[in-house]
Amino acid sequence: MQNKRFSLILLADCLAAIILFYLLFPALLPEKIRRLIRRPNVIYIVLDAARADHFSGYGYSENTTPCIDAIARRGTTFLNNFSPGTFTMVSVPRYFSSRYYSKPIWGLSEWDWGIRSETPQSINQNFDNQQIFLPEFLSRHGYITSIFYDHASFTKTSFILSLFQQKYSLRGLFSYPHLVDKEVIAKTISWLEDNRDKNFFIYCHIMSPHEPYPPKKEDYEFLHNRDISILQYVRDKNTNRKSWFSQDWSKKELEYLGILYDSNLKHTDNYVGVLFNKLVELGLEDKTLIIITSDHGENLGEHNVLGHGFRTYDSVTHVPLIMVYPPLIPPGVKISGLTESIDIMPTILDICGIEMPTGKEMDGISLLPVISNPAKCKPAIFTNESIRTEDYRYIAPNELHDLKKDPRETTNIASDNPKLTNKLKTLFQQIMQPYKERYDNARRVEPPDYPFYILIHQFRITPVEGFERCTNRNMDFLKVIKEVSPHQPWLLNNRASGSGLFCIPANGTPRSLTISTRLPDGIYDVSILVETSASIPISKISSNLLFRFNQNGDPSQPAKIESLDNKRKNNYYLNLGMVKIQENRFWLKLTYNPPDRHPIAIRHIRFIPELLSGIKSGKIMTEEELLKRRKSLNALGYL
Repeated sequence: MQNKRFSLILLADCLAAIILFYLLFPALLPEKIRRLIRRPNVIYIVLDAARADHFSGYGYSENTTPCIDAIARRGTTFLNNFSPGTFTMVSVPRYFSSRYYSKPIWGLSEWDWGIRSETPQSINQNFDNQQIFLPEFLSRHGYITSIFYDHASFTKTSFILSLFQQKYSLRGLFSYPHLVDKEVIAKTISWLEDNRDKNFFIYCHIMSPHEPYPPKKEDYEFLHNRDISILQYVRDKNTNRKSWFSQDWSKKELEYLGILYDSNLKHTDNYVGVLFNKLVELGLEDKTLIIITSDHGENLGEHNVLGHGFRTYDSVTHVPLIMVYPPLIPPGVKISGLTESIDIMPTILDICGIEMPTGKEMDGISLLPVISNPAKCKPAIFTNESIRTEDYRYIAPNELHDLKKDPRETTNIASDNPKLTNKLKTLFQQIMQPYKERYDNARRVEPPDYPFYILIHQFRITPVEGFERCTNRNMDFLKVIKEVSPHQPWLLNNRASGSGLFCIPANGTPRSLTISTRLPDGIYDVSILVETSASIPISKISSNLLFRFNQNGDPSQPAKIESLDNKRKNNYYLNLGMVKIQENRFWLKLTYNPPDRHPIAIRHIRFIPELLSGIKSGKIMTEEELLKRRKSLNALGYL
C-alpha cells in the first residue's frame, strides 16, 4: 500500500516538474499541443473588390497600400492567390466553406422586404452534406464569432448572418458619397477592447475599394498635377452610368477611373493600419492570426467591362492574400506559386489545431506546408468555368490565353492551339466534375421552412417578343421608363436593385405574359408585389388583373390586397392564393387591362410554404421562433 502511495506521489511530482518545465519553456512543446493549449484568435479582413495588382506590395507603381505592406512584412504574402468567384455572392460562401461550388448564403437583392430573397437556382439548391462553414465550426470550438460589415446584401434574413453569434451592421456604402470603412474599423476596435481576453473570430468585410468613389483627400495623391475637374467628371460619369460596359469610355477617362479606385484603396489601407496598431497596443499581435484578402477584383475597363462579375480573368480573380501570425508564420516571406482563397479555411483550422469532423470535407489545402516549402504550391487553380496554370488560362467552353505573352488576356488563342486547349479542357473537366456532381446532387426536395421572394427578372417570361429589356441602375421605375423610353407596353429591367416588369399603357395594349420557373414541389401561398404611381388606387389595378396557375384553368382576380404598413410607399401584395407545385414547375399567366394610362411595376413574386402561411408574411421570425417552427415541421415529417 505504501509502495503504491509512493508511486503515485512520484508520478505527481514528475508531472508537476514536466508542467513547470513547459511553462518556463513553452516553445519546446510540440506545436500541435501548443495550439490546443492556446488557440490563436482570428481576424479575417476582406476588402471588397480589391485587385491584387493595385497593391503597392504586389508591385504596383503607386503607393496605394503602405499600411498593409508594413503588416505584410511581419508575415507571409501570397503573390498569386485567386478567388473562386468574380463577385461577392459566389466567392464568400466558397471561401467560408472551402468549396469550388456552394449554394449562395444570402439573398441577392439590396431591398429588405422582411423575408429572404432567393433565385430559381438558390431555392432549388441545398448544401451538400459534407459542407461546413468556418464561423459556425469555430463557434463549436469555443470561439466567439463576430461579423462587422457594411455590405448591402448582408440582410437580417440572410443565411450568412446566422453563421455568426454577434452581428454589427454599419451600412452606409450606398448612401453616396459616404464611405464607412472608418466606422467599421472603429466598431471592431471597440469590440476588441471589450473582449481582448476571449478567444474570438472576427470577420470584417469592408466595402471599399468597391465603388462609389466619393471625393476624399487621397484623390490628390494620385493626380500628379492632372486636372481635378476631369476627375470629378469621371466620378459623375461612373456614378450615373447605365451599363457595365466601357465602349463609350475614352482611354483618358479610364485612367482617371483608376485614380478614383486607387484613392479608395489608399483610404481603406489607412484604417486597416489603425486596426493592426490597436492589436499591438492591446498585446494581441502574437495571439492573433490576421488575414487580409478580398472577395474578388474589379474591371477598370479591361475586356471592355466596368465592375466585376463576368468572365474569370485575372482582373477579377487575382486577389491579395496576406497572413500574419508570429508564432507560426515567418516574416517577410513571399510565395509566388499558385494558391486559392478556398485554401484560407483549411489554413485557419490547421493553425488553430482543429480537425474536420467525420463526414465533412474541404476542397482546399492548408498553406502552412506551402510557407515552409513553396514547391508545394498548386500546379493549377480553378473556378467553375476555368483552369489557370502559371502560363495559361482556359475558360470554358473554348477560350485560351497565354499569360506570359498576353498577361492582360486580350487575345483568345484557342483556335491556333487545339491540342493545348483540349489538354487543359480535359484536365479542367476531370478535376471539377466530382465537385460539380456533388453540388448538383444536393437538391432541395421540399419547400424551405421560411417565406421567400424571387425578383421578377429572374423568372422565364414569354413570349419574349411581348416586352423590351433594359439594365438600369435606377430603383425608381418612373425614372427607368423615362431614361429607357421603351416603345412596347411591357419593359423588363434585368437589374437586381431595380428589378421590375413595368407596364406602360401609353405604349399600347399589353400582351398576356407567362411567368415560370423551377421550384421545390409543395404547396405555396403566392403573391405578386405591385408598385403603383402615386395617383392610381391599388383596387383599380387588382380588379383589372387576371391570372391563372395552369393552362386549362379559368382566369381569376387576386383574392386580396395586402399593404406594407406604409413601409414601402405605393407597394402592395396582390394575393393569388394557394398553388400546388408538381415536377418542380411553377407556371403563371398574367393578363392586365390597364384602367388608365398610369404605369405600374411588378417587382417580385412572394412564396409562403403552406405550413408557414399562417405567419404574417412581412414578419421576420426570431431565431427562437424559427427553431420552434423547424422542430414543428420536423415532427410532422416535413423536413
